[in-house]
Amino acid sequence: MHYADYRTLWLSSAVAAASLWAMLMARGWLVFEISGSGLAVGAVTFAAMAPWALAPIGGAFADRFDRGRLVLWGRVALMGLAFALAALAFTDVIAIWHLVVIAAASGVVRIFEIPAEQALIPNVVDRDSLLNAITLASLARHGSRFIGPLVGAPLIAGVGPGWLFVLGAVFYGISALVFIRFRLRSSGGLAGTEGGFRAAGRGIREAVRYVGQHRPLMLVFALTMFHCMLVMSFDSLLPIFATDALGRGSGAFGALLAGVGAGALVGTLILSFVHNGAVRGATFLGTGVLSGAAMLWLAVASGPVTAVAAAVVVGAAQAAFMALSATFIQEVVSDALRGRVMSLYVLLAAGTMATMIFGNGALADVINVRILLVASPATFIALVLAWSLSQADLRAVYRTGRLPAVGSAPA
Repeated sequence: MHYADYRTLWLSSAVAAASLWAMLMARGWLVFEISGSGLAVGAVTFAAMAPWALAPIGGAFADRFDRGRLVLWGRVALMGLAFALAALAFTDVIAIWHLVVIAAASGVVRIFEIPAEQALIPNVVDRDSLLNAITLASLARHGSRFIGPLVGAPLIAGVGPGWLFVLGAVFYGISALVFIRFRLRSSGGLAGTEGGFRAAGRGIREAVRYVGQHRPLMLVFALTMFHCMLVMSFDSLLPIFATDALGRGSGAFGALLAGVGAGALVGTLILSFVHNGAVRGATFLGTGVLSGAAMLWLAVASGPVTAVAAAVVVGAAQAAFMALSATFIQEVVSDALRGRVMSLYVLLAAGTMATMIFGNGALADVINVRILLVASPATFIALVLAWSLSQADLRAVYRTGRLPAVGSAPA
């Protein structure tokens, strides 16, 4: 927090994240309330995340244009979409297709905003502060994941999701106002090159080669992808789990989301005290296994208290794992390619998660939700253990807590 631009970035991101999590809760519950279908919940969530398939284009923008401006205008656009959602909810004409369209539009905005925001963090702090900077950014995001549902659940039960959409729009507006104070001008290696989609395509291919030529980096990418696909893709299952498995409604749904957020808050706080490389590596391995094990505990929980306790552990393990994987990558990536490489990271994480969320939602209409919550995390635990035994490059990351230097970007 010694760095003024980092303080601005952090505060703006925290307020925007609070808006995001509150609106995700309102949107998920509204879809389930309208349709009663896990497939519909999965479809809307998929619509929001499917644009991440185009994330490398957002990364190319982050490496060509001013990253701060991309973040600012992204927040303004998200505010407008939130107000549109609120207006539809208040007029009682809202339908599933409205939610799908606005969710997809929000996803398109975020593919430009998120790579730019992530690329800014190493620009505003020194290398020795990078883990703490990323951890604090994760703390803001996941702390808001706790606060959003905590505020949102009573609002949904009391006055309906429309007012929660209004609150989300106001928070996005505050986030944009805060970010106006950001002063650093930053862009990557595409700045000043010839424009057009052809140039963007060349830039994306350059980032793909950059990752592909560094096996340890590629393994961390792959492990993160499978973590998001198999462990973090439960959004479409929680409303059904709260209603059918626990026998509760929106209150239990909100409590589970708040539990995940509270755990993420604790997990990132603990991670901020981890500086030793060997401890970081062991934590990366341990939180990967714990992410899957905690999901198994949640799947077999018999009551809301046990389920919320499991959700806290889920949030702590997942947040720490994701913060460490992002730190490993940010520490070695060239700034000229940072936006594009981090957009590939988001593509693999969010893109696969979106597909799995949609699939889980469809399967939950015909398969018991507890079975779905067991199968995927058990597969991830087996994958982590198998790779730990078979991949020497990954064992080196666990042992040292860092990736070897990538070197210069390929021509």
